[in-house]
Amino acid sequence: MFGIQQAEWLAPKVRCLVVYAPRVASHNKQGHFVIVRVRENGELIPLTIADSDSQPGTITLIVQVIGATTEKLCALE
Repeated sequence: MFGIQQAEWLAPKVRCLVVYAPRVASHNKQGHFVIVRVRENGELIPLTIADSDSQPGTITLIVQVIGATTEKLCALE
């Protein structure tokens, strides 16, 4: 499981999540995405990587709440 390092609301239903994922951050290229699961056995959703930084090993995801899974994801701290 990957930990959320930082989470902030950019707009009422848009959240910026900085996630600790060193292996992903070190191999990320433009156009890459990750498959995210909020809970074990939960729905898998693809999210585009908005930014990555290999030094701290983080990736940045911008998530818009549009359904149950993204709502659960954006509720995480």
